[in-house]
Amino acid sequence: MNRKQFLTEVEQRLSPLPAEVRNELLSDLSQHFDYGLVNGKSESEIANELGNPEDIAREALDDPNATWNASPPLRQGSFARNLFTFLGLLFLNLLISIPIMATLWVVWVSLTVVAVSFIAAPFSPLLIMR
Repeated sequence: MNRKQFLTEVEQRLSPLPAEVRNELLSDLSQHFDYGLVNGKSESEIANELGNPEDIAREALDDPNATWNASPPLRQGSFARNLFTFLGLLFLNLLISIPIMATLWVVWVSLTVVAVSFIAAPFSPLLIMR
């Protein structure tokens, strides 16, 4: 298999990829051919060293770290949608957090009153005798 046949087959199998990614991979393979030819290898030897074009394409298409396979960035909502989302979350947060904070505050106040009463209890006979 010569260079043109090899690159054509890889290009056909990489058709699902975006053009820029496909061209980058083909350019890389072409550089492998250039380097091999400079070192005195034939095109068929270089093609054999690179491997099966189908395997190369499958590996490129199955790459889980490929940026072209990533989902597009999420679209920002309109100002009104963001505002109502914020207000709704704020309301729900307050609806849940206010009763919890009030309960904690009441518990703290009652524990403080109990502590003060325990401290003042030994002095109660002195206050009653007057």
